[in-house]
Amino acid sequence: MAWLLLTSDHIATALTGPELAAAQSAALASGQSAPLDDILAQVSRYVRARIAACSRNALGEGDTIPDELLSAAIDIAVYRLAKRLPGKVLARQERIDAAAAAESLLQDVAACKLSLAQPLTATTEVVSAPASPTFSGRTRRFTRSTQDGA
Repeated sequence: MAWLLLTSDHIATALTGPELAAAQSAALASGQSAPLDDILAQVSRYVRARIAACSRNALGEGDTIPDELLSAAIDIAVYRLAKRLPGKVLARQERIDAAAAAESLLQDVAACKLSLAQPLTATTEVVSAPASPTFSGRTRRFTRSTQDGA
């Protein structure tokens, strides 16, 4: 199987022309660039991190993703684009459901429940999951037994 870059051409297969134009140009502040390229890069990194979470998987070179996960990446990218627009212009229920199904698929990949075709040339890049937050609290000054002035 092939590993490929997620591109705007892939997103164009999931949106109509007017939807794509609206997603790229609506709600932009002056001087702000169209968000599609950033969203594509973020989604590619996210998919690659989910792949790398399973120790049996190797990553392809660059920002490539396996074509087996292309539709999941497209669904997530379209949903992220849709969230930028006011109202529910693009965020229809079927797109929300598709993004949820894509997330579920990526969770299965991360949990090694789904085998992926490995790249012909694996990268030596190390992708790590974000660190879990740690919480520290202060020592309690009051307990149940000392709460009533005892």
